[in-house]
Amino acid sequence: MKVGFSYSRCVRDIVDGKVDKTDVVVIIARTDFDPNNDAHWQSIWEGYTYGGMNYAEWANHTDKEAEFRTITKDLYNDGKLHQPRKFGARAERMNEHWYDLAVRPIDMNPSVKKAYENYRMLAGISGK
Repeated sequence: MKVGFSYSRCVRDIVDGKVDKTDVVVIIARTDFDPNNDAHWQSIWEGYTYGGMNYAEWANHTDKEAEFRTITKDLYNDGKLHQPRKFGARAERMNEHWYDLAVRPIDMNPSVKKAYENYRMLAGISGK
């Protein structure tokens, strides 16, 4: 179970297969856009892929727009993309862009790690 603190980096991790979308509790983004709105989406996509400081990080993702938008819409429509700017607040930049809510398997003793792996397997089977 993960909380993200960077829209662009977190969604890119999901697209790249580094994080499973089902593990995301929420992404607290510094953005203010609706991915269901074509004009909003076009502006945010062009900003990440063709300009700004993140261009080098996005250069090999320009052909994956549909995948990015689908994941973004899913997160947004499921209430998992929180944008404080929509409410007059702002999200702070964090040192890391993912934080785990539960103890990571690498930090567990062997019996707890096995139980956690069984839980993840069952959660995957049940679609939760």
